[in-house]
Amino acid sequence: MVEELPAPPSSLDARPIGSTYAVLRWPPSISSGVDSYTVSLQIDDGGLGELSRRQITNIDPSEMKSEDSFNILDTKYSQENPMIVYNLTGLSPFTLYSAQVHAVSRVAGLSLPSDLVKFRTAELGKLTFV
Repeated sequence: MVEELPAPPSSLDARPIGSTYAVLRWPPSISSGVDSYTVSLQIDDGGLGELSRRQITNIDPSEMKSEDSFNILDTKYSQENPMIVYNLTGLSPFTLYSAQVHAVSRVAGLSLPSDLVKFRTAELGKLTFV
């Protein structure tokens, strides 16, 4: 029996919080059988070559925030609007990044990537509130 690949994550959002930290968030996959997520993150250098690329694997869907109502910056989430929230740390100050997320099924494999999101971290010593 051939299993269908999971659907790619949708509505990926990135919020830079400071000079070395950002939050990625997306709704849980609509596909059944998603065991984890993989984040691909790279410095967006305008096509001059890949200076830095990072993959973060095995992001557990239990990272989903849905038990209680909570806020991240200006957005409210609740059981009716669950989101998976992943904290990106160790970023470089005042740097443009590109990120994508894949849904992973142990049985079917890796989904196509989500839409690409770009964000810039703040200058060193400055906080960014979006």
